[in-house]
Parts: sequence; C-alpha cells; structure tokens
Amino acid sequence: MQVPVQVTMLRSGRFYAARVVATATAVVEGSQQPVAFAAATSQVLPFRTLPTPPGQMQAPALAQRARNALKLKWNVPDETGGEAIQRYELLVTPQPAGWDGPPADEQGFTQVYVGDERSYKLGKLGPGQRFSFKIRSFNVLGGGPWSLPSTFTTQASVPAQPDPPVQVASSKDAATLQWRPPADNGAVISCYQLEVDDGRGGEFRLAFTGLDTQCVVAKLQSGLNYRFRLRTENSVQLLAKTKVAAAALGSDWVIIFDGAAVATTFSALQPGCEYMVRAAARNAAGQGSFCMPLRLTTAPDVPLQPPKPEAEAAATSLLLRWAAPQHDGGSQVTGYKVEMRCSPDASSSTAAIGPQHSLAIPEHFLNIYAGPDMCVQVTDLLPGTAYEYRAAALNSHGAGPWSVIGTATTLPAAPLPPPAPQLAACSSSSLSVTWVEPYGQGSPVSSYTLNMARLGPVGGSGSGANGVVHAMANGTADGSGQQHPDSHDDAASSCSSGHSADKVRWETVYTGPLTSAESQECQPSPASASAQLPA
Repeated sequence: MQVPVQVTMLRSGRFYAARVVATATAVVEGSQQPVAFAAATSQVLPFRTLPTPPGQMQAPALAQRARNALKLKWNVPDETGGEAIQRYELLVTPQPAGWDGPPADEQGFTQVYVGDERSYKLGKLGPGQRFSFKIRSFNVLGGGPWSLPSTFTTQASVPAQPDPPVQVASSKDAATLQWRPPADNGAVISCYQLEVDDGRGGEFRLAFTGLDTQCVVAKLQSGLNYRFRLRTENSVQLLAKTKVAAAALGSDWVIIFDGAAVATTFSALQPGCEYMVRAAARNAAGQGSFCMPLRLTTAPDVPLQPPKPEAEAAATSLLLRWAAPQHDGGSQVTGYKVEMRCSPDASSSTAAIGPQHSLAIPEHFLNIYAGPDMCVQVTDLLPGTAYEYRAAALNSHGAGPWSVIGTATTLPAAPLPPPAPQLAACSSSSLSVTWVEPYGQGSPVSSYTLNMARLGPVGGSGSGANGVVHAMANGTADGSGQQHPDSHDDAASSCSSGHSADKVRWETVYTGPLTSAESQECQPSPASASAQLPA
C-alpha cells in the first residue's frame, strides 16, 4: 500500500533527496512501555523541484551620485527560480532630457539598461533632478516581477546663470528692473544680488540683495547709461576630501542646508572619510563670507566590496586571486572570505553522470576560505565543470558586501574507465561485447579501444589453445588517444586466479566511437571452457 505524502516549503528548481524510515513498535504483555524494533530505511530517491522565473528583487540602491549622473547597483534576487540569472532590466521615470533610446511605457517608465552586470551609471542628467528606478531579473523561463521603486536625486549645484534684468520703469533719478528666476539646480535660491556701475563704465556696486524678482534702483544721475548685472546664490557648504568620498559626492562644494535653523544632519556620506564643512550667515543686507572650513571624519564601517576575483584553471583545481577593495571603510582590512559553488547550469549534468562531490549539487554558496591572503587554491574539483565564486573583505566592524560573482571552468581530463564489458553474443569463432559510456570528465568521449587476451588452460587441463577470453575497453576524449592512467592495470588485475598478469598478451581488436564490437578471430574451445569477462 502506498501512502502519499506532500512536502511543502521547498524552493523552485532545487535538488533534494528523500527516503522513508519505518519503525515498528509493540507492547509486551504485562508492560506499559512499548518496545521499538530496529528502523528500516528505504533507498534514497533524488529529485528536483520544477524551476520557475526569478522572484522579486530588492529595489536598486544608490552607488554614486554626481551633478549629472546617478550610478545604481543591485543584488541577485533571493529566489532565482532554480536557474541561473541571465540578465537584468532597469527602468527609470521621468525620461531623462534628450533621451534617444526606447520610448516610455504607459506608466511613464523608460528602459535604460538590459544586461548581466549588477550596476549601471545613467548619465546626461541635470543637477538637482529626482528620478525613480525599478528593476527585474530574467532566467531561461522568463522575467520575474518588478521590484519596488527607489528614488534618488542628482547632486545639487549652484543656480543657472540668470537672464539679464529688464527695465520696466524709469524716472530722472531711478530705474525699476525686473528679472525671471533661473533654474535652481536642486537647491532653493537664497537671494539675488543686483549690481550697477557708476554710469561711466567704472566699477560695479551692490544695489539690491533679496528674494524679490523686482527692485527700484535710486540715486541715479540723469543722462548717464548705467549697466546692471544680476547673480543668484544658494549655500554650497560640504566638500569631500577623501578620494573615495569625492568619487561618490563629487569634487565641488555641495549644498546640504539652507534655512533659519542653526543645526542640520546630512547622511549621504561615506564611512571613514574626511570632509570639510563651512557656513555663512545672511540678513537683509545680504550674505556674509563663509567661515573657516571645519574638517571632520565620519565613523568607520565595513569595507567596500573587492573587485571580482580572477581564476587560473587546471583540471581539478582553481587558483583564485582578488584585489583589495577601493575603500577599507576607515578601518584596516583584516582578512577576506571566499565562497564557491558549482554553476547552476552545470550542477545538474555533472551530478547525473559524474562522481559525487561537495560542490556538485549546491543549494547555497559554500565557504572555502577565510584568511588574510588575497589568493586561494581550491582543489578536488570536477574536470570540465563551471564554478561560481565571490569574495568579501573584513575589518574590525564586520564583513563588507560580496564582490561581483566570477565564473571559471576547470580544464577537461581523460575519461574515467568504462564499466566492464558485457557479453552480448558468443559463437565458436566470434565474440560480441558491449559497454557503457563512462564519465568524460568535462569532454565528450570520442572513441574507444577494445583489448582482448587469451588466457591459459582452465584448472591446468587441456592444451594451450583451450582457455578463457578476457576483454577490456578504454575510452578517449576528443580524439586525444589518452587513456585513464589506471585503466589497463585494473583490467589486467581482474584476470581470474591461476593466470599470471605478466603472461597476459593483450591485442587491440577494435578502435572507434561505438560502444559495442565483435571479434571474428576467436578459436573454438572445448565444452569445458567458457567465455569469461571481468566483473
């Protein structure tokens, strides 16, 4: 009788193994305690759940911000659906000015990136502009759902140059001027300054300071041609001094506050980096000079992610090397950790025909190294198999983010020995044998060599013509002709007892791509002899 059982909470496209353990109990007469008999365990049944498209990704994060660009980064989705992620699609709204790519969709989002990288820099933006982004990932089964949107603003800058003021009224000793506000480039305009010369082409003097877009300039002399000029101001108060901070924030002073308060908090800084801050006061007469800059250093944190590791491949090993992260987070890097797994595209095929291995059927990345060095040799790998790896830096505050995942494939090796040939047909003068294709160790088996040998009399009776026939098949990969180093010795040692291996004379009777062969040059043996193949 079969008892169906439904197992839930499994992940899509993952490999699992199941077995049934049966335990019998009985109650002995006169005792209330049940007696348990030895448990019986069934054979292990490996299976794989059906793969699906990827799950929802986390919203894109801000990697760098400049006046005219935003760099986004993102992580692999927590649920890949059991298949490798092939590409990502990034959308933005509103559409950047001057965009010449795909049009916006019905919701106003524009596709700005499709590819397999996990970061993208969107350029040709204006300062102080606000953009929203969303992203999704694809595997061989299709695309997953869109992430929640994330919104970022480009770095603010000084206002744009205003248009010249326009005279709207005049009298014998005064003129009324008016102007239009220019683009503020992401920061509120704190004041306008209007200057006028002496009417004779001399130096300019301050005639107006304020937020109005119109003013009356008095105490002018009749008959003179005056020149006016206008400028706008807003507060630019933060300057990044550390190289990594300047890469994220820019190399110019940045507005962080403009208002009447005497305190402010600015959070978009890099850990363990040096900055300069300055402030200026303003009243009805205008804005004064900036104070002496204050140098400050943010608190240290975990390091940034290191670059993607590079790999040198051998047949059963990978030598991984990586560089230090661009920024140590303000605290010295004390070590690195590396994780590795078999590539999802290769795990199913290698697990089916190759030997079992700790990295052959992964569900998660496995930790393979933790230490101060920036290289590690990973051994005992499968030949001709693709592996994925990533590295992270550590300091006294913890581990930083993982690097971009790298992929490398070990070199192929000679195929393993095939199983012992099986007798398919036998007559008085011919033998037909077959064998099973062995594991090619990263390269398809392209040809086989079949050796046969006639042994001496069975049990010491009969003449030299009466004996036992042994067959041995060796595979070669990609026509290289290289055999597995242990294949001949294994076959020779499998001869039946009573026949010395050094007296066996092997002859090649077949070479080719098929997994069966027939030998027509066998001599008939008496009824007491039989054809014997290695077990």
